[in-house]
Amino acid sequence: MDALQKSSGGCFSRSVRIRSSDTDMYRHLRMSRLSALLQEISIAHTEALGFPRETTLDRGLLWVITRLHIRLSRPILYDETIRLETWPEPMIHMVYPRGCRILDEKDECIGQSSALWTIIDGASRRIALPARTGILIPGIHLENELPLPEGLSVPDGGESACRTAAYSEIDLNGHVNNTRYFDWIDDLFDPQAHRKGLYREIQMNFLHEITPGAAVRLVWKTEKEAPAPENAGAAENTGAAALSACAPGARILRVCGFTEESQAAFAAEAVMR
Repeated sequence: MDALQKSSGGCFSRSVRIRSSDTDMYRHLRMSRLSALLQEISIAHTEALGFPRETTLDRGLLWVITRLHIRLSRPILYDETIRLETWPEPMIHMVYPRGCRILDEKDECIGQSSALWTIIDGASRRIALPARTGILIPGIHLENELPLPEGLSVPDGGESACRTAAYSEIDLNGHVNNTRYFDWIDDLFDPQAHRKGLYREIQMNFLHEITPGAAVRLVWKTEKEAPAPENAGAAENTGAAALSACAPGARILRVCGFTEESQAAFAAEAVMR
């Protein structure tokens, strides 16, 4: 992995060569690994902007991602070198929005992401206000940014399965790493479903942490999304409507993970290939 480099227009970039350990059996970059790469460059850029771990982790403050939106024009392949570019968007109260784009070796954009980050106090597990932490990051707007991720609804019925949060899935924040939810969703499908890549686009809301050993009930449903009305305004394109706007009639996957207390831990909506 190359060092973080400053790009034009306030973006920072990093080149990554896709290794065999990053991919699935079809040589596609796993969505969980892509999510991790996007989060790694986001943290690295934040540190480069003057907020290293001494200002956060060493003070008991934890960066957490609350919502994520990823769109891909095609699967990313084994041994391919991609370039990730990231930039902070203007803060919204206690939220730190961030955009990213993914470019191939021809410098063509093959993917985008947007995310909402916040900072929590590691002891209380409550949001730490920027006015108290002193972590204020000025942001920029670029052209053709992917819309910020939105709130998602819980599936109305569908199939269900249970699993237990394993030790290997826990990160330094003391809960299941959010990237593992992508693996959990991948495991809901037969391997053949992944042959052409599973998603064109996915949004994820991270609602409540899952701790070691917790039992989780996954509920999911796949259905064909009706095309949005021609006169629908942009403000009405929320949730699945926003996802399916570029692919009318696409199959939409809705997934939610519940804790033993029936509390929603995460929700996801995806446009299937």
